[in-house]
Amino acid sequence: MAKLHEVEIHRLRPTQITVGMIEVCDKRDKLESLKKSERQEFLEAHAIPAVWGPDGKLYITDHHHLGRACSETGVDTGFFLVEEDFSKVPIAQF
Repeated sequence: MAKLHEVEIHRLRPTQITVGMIEVCDKRDKLESLKKSERQEFLEAHAIPAVWGPDGKLYITDHHHLGRACSETGVDTGFFLVEEDFSKVPIAQF
């Protein structure tokens, strides 16, 4: 079962190379329109799926647009549903 974690945005590692910037802009506008407490509630309600990877790095597996928008908006931390722990898997196998 996935476990909710609050983690610093700068620690994220995407698993998708590209994102649609129109959707990123829409997500960024949404985040910027919210008060700080509302933003916290929004991010908790829209937790980003992730896995722990080698060297304890957090890899997001979906919602890349929201992750990018958080980074661009200056959000310090976000909520992530960690679905698996692959931290002991060698990077070549990961």
